[in-house]
Amino acid sequence: MTEVRKRVQKELRFRSMTARPDAVKYLESTILADADPDAALTVLMEHLQARVGAGKPVELATAQQLVYDIQNQKEVSSGDDSFAVVDAFDVPYFRYNGVRRNFYRMERPPRVQPQQYVRVLRDRYELIHQRLLRRKEFRSRHSGLDLAAVSNSSKNKRVVGGKQRDTHIEISQIESLVVGSSSKVILGILTQGLDDGSYHLEDLNGSVKLDLSETEFFNGFITEGCVLLAEGVLQEDCDVTSTTTKVFRPSRITLPKYEERSETLDAHSGMDFVQGRGAVSKEQLEELLELEASNESASIVFLSDVHLDNPKVLRKLEKLFEGCMGMNQAPLAFVLMGNFASCPIGDGDDQCSAKAYCESFEKLQAVMLKFPDLLRKSHFIFVPGPSDLGEVAVLPRARLPSALTQSWLAQLHKHVPEARVTFASNPCRIKYLSQELVIFRNDTMSKMRRHSLNEPKDDLSIPEHLLTTMLCQSHLCPLPFQIMPIAWAHDAALRLYPAPQLLVTGDRYDQFSISQGESAMINPGSFYMDGSFIFYVPAHQISEFSRVVDDSDEDPAGISDSEEDDEEEEEEEEDKEMH
Repeated sequence: MTEVRKRVQKELRFRSMTARPDAVKYLESTILADADPDAALTVLMEHLQARVGAGKPVELATAQQLVYDIQNQKEVSSGDDSFAVVDAFDVPYFRYNGVRRNFYRMERPPRVQPQQYVRVLRDRYELIHQRLLRRKEFRSRHSGLDLAAVSNSSKNKRVVGGKQRDTHIEISQIESLVVGSSSKVILGILTQGLDDGSYHLEDLNGSVKLDLSETEFFNGFITEGCVLLAEGVLQEDCDVTSTTTKVFRPSRITLPKYEERSETLDAHSGMDFVQGRGAVSKEQLEELLELEASNESASIVFLSDVHLDNPKVLRKLEKLFEGCMGMNQAPLAFVLMGNFASCPIGDGDDQCSAKAYCESFEKLQAVMLKFPDLLRKSHFIFVPGPSDLGEVAVLPRARLPSALTQSWLAQLHKHVPEARVTFASNPCRIKYLSQELVIFRNDTMSKMRRHSLNEPKDDLSIPEHLLTTMLCQSHLCPLPFQIMPIAWAHDAALRLYPAPQLLVTGDRYDQFSISQGESAMINPGSFYMDGSFIFYVPAHQISEFSRVVDDSDEDPAGISDSEEDDEEEEEEEEDKEMH
């Protein structure tokens, strides 16, 4: 046995992995053929761990495909490889192994099974639990207790006797709680009983009833289905029938503090959770960042509520495309989010029939064909809304039906064969060089506010509370399934782990752009109402509010910055008052 083969097997054992003999031999020959065998060994092992994980042997075909992907990864900046749309149903499912403390890829079950519901809740809990245990406040077994120190509105220090010192918190299992003991911190999923409507906190081993009458809540929306940190004591409570029950009375409840994207990637050696490809090393990440910074003219256009059955919307789209043709560089992509009809789909009164719905897309195609160069240079991505044609309103929502899209695409490619059009799921993701962009068309804001146990504090805006909740839960929609149905087998497609650089939420809310740490969230507004949309510049990670003006406006270009328009309106009002 050669020295290189021994090192390969040693590295595999160190990472709790195994490989077939022919795969080991192939890896050995690949490493010996490289100019830097030590570096080649490290890169191969990191990518193998991310792609295969522990528990499954590395097959020869897997090793060959991995080497091919690595050798071609340096060409990521050429062609369309720098830009990819990832469908929700293509996002791989990774499960956390608490023994080996790593994620490994799993195959989804072919059929819906009752135990999948429990598996979804376990996955959500374990993901946040392992994330918390990496924080320094939870690494020690010391008894110092201050939940406010790790809330999303406080720093990770506390003042004791006029001096700052580190805070150490120990998470207790619910089944270990004892009546009369000192204050404890527990982590669990908030649930509501069907019999009396009381709230409970559940972890992997137990459940406890909550008394929230004197609880202090921190930033974010606290809803049923969220994973929460609660600090309090267990006491006995007697009802009118003298029945004694154990009740946990939390003095404080908070969302578990989120983790920055860079920290998550470092913890998992650059694992690709979105496409399941090989891990990205720090050197490769730096190259991608340099490519992003060098292309300062690259942009992505986001639009929501594009009602194609409205002639005014079609005219605004044509003006938008005309304005983009005058730019030095055409946008990388146009992301058009539904709903694509102004009324629900159906054959009744005040409804849009399937025939009329298809005809509205034909009218859009006629507009797009006026700009063949734009079709060749830019990606056009269609993301369905809650009321669009298709399957039932369950997340993730599949792309628009092929009965509509196949003939539509065939007709479009007949005129412009190079046209780049993608009908995506909701949600979907865009991978552009080093950046991950999550596109989610859903009216989440109103649902979270309606079902929140706490009244959000005034120190943050409502969108900031929403972003805090999503990042802390590492999930797009941490609501109970009866409020927002989710396909259990594809719940992983709704994860925000690691946190994306940009979250685009097509919500029925005013335009906004907010950021928290390394992540940002934007809302383009409703295009059908006032022509609002957003330009996103990846090189600088900035968002620009814009809108397409009406024909009655005097702006000859047809595209105006919303802030400039507001200033002009204020000046006109002042002139009127002076006269």
